[in-house]
Amino acid sequence: MASAHWTILTEAVPIGWQNRLRRSARRLLTWRLDGLDLGHPSVTRSLARGLGKLGVAFTLNPISPRAISGVCMVLSSVAALRQAIEWKQHGKVRLLLAGPNLMVRSNEHGGILAAPEIDACVVPSEWVAAAYLDDLSPLSHRIRVWYAGVDEFYWAPHRSATPRTNALIYCKNADAELLRSVKSILEGAGWPTISINYGSYSRKEYRAALQKSKFAVFLSASESQGIALAESWAMDVPTLVWQPQELVIGGRRYTRFSSSPYLNEMVGARWTLREEFEQLVARLPALISTFSPRAWLLSNMTDVHAARRLTDIVDELLEAQTTSSTLARTSAPTPPA
Repeated sequence: MASAHWTILTEAVPIGWQNRLRRSARRLLTWRLDGLDLGHPSVTRSLARGLGKLGVAFTLNPISPRAISGVCMVLSSVAALRQAIEWKQHGKVRLLLAGPNLMVRSNEHGGILAAPEIDACVVPSEWVAAAYLDDLSPLSHRIRVWYAGVDEFYWAPHRSATPRTNALIYCKNADAELLRSVKSILEGAGWPTISINYGSYSRKEYRAALQKSKFAVFLSASESQGIALAESWAMDVPTLVWQPQELVIGGRRYTRFSSSPYLNEMVGARWTLREEFEQLVARLPALISTFSPRAWLLSNMTDVHAARRLTDIVDELLEAQTTSSTLARTSAPTPPA
């Protein structure tokens, strides 16, 4: 396991005592816990919990550059990444990882992800890795796929005398007509529906909705990872995921993309056309018994699984760095006596 101290950033480190004072005051006023609610909160929380459970020493969003050392991972904030690149140039950081929540397309912000100081560009799934390489070929050999985990203790179904009889509809960026169609099909088949809209619910509300649901239908044009899906699986709620036929982001048409990169036969099923969804719903009474979403998640996608995967990546990079330095020393010409 990587023994170096880690620094994790979701925002730029304040420079000067006045900025540090403002940062400290803001955290007190907003009840932030060292930046856990910055960047992508679920990713930050998962990494912090996982590293803590593995016993890896880390500092999250330090208020002074003096705390920066060892392995630096910039989860989000391009401003923080610019700082980290400078620290790497001056030898303050040994290893620099960037991602996975920095930008949508890899060529944004002047192609900063191609900076030679960055040892690894971290992305949450294979389809995002392919898209990043298409936009910025210098990332070749530096992309690493890493997904966040979920807290299997918080996202755990509790025993209840009330049976799960609802169908949960999770809508992120699908059009109103698709939502109406899905709801009509479900209710026509005898499934009462609960609707959750992305960005307008609390974790507690989502967990309560999952506790009442037999399965969930996800309507999202694309997902780089799909943490809400993983939270559903942790609650032992299988998912029927809409996979659109095309995706356009920033004027670019993607041929390879996913609305659920980690969907598999243990956690649910994928559909594209209305007819396919109708067939899935008709088969549900027999199909549901074939799913084991929580069992799959406990074996693959907890916070500890995620943190261990990331420490493996760091160990691999540190080993390669050490090997490269050794080769450079041994191949250097011997100075004349």
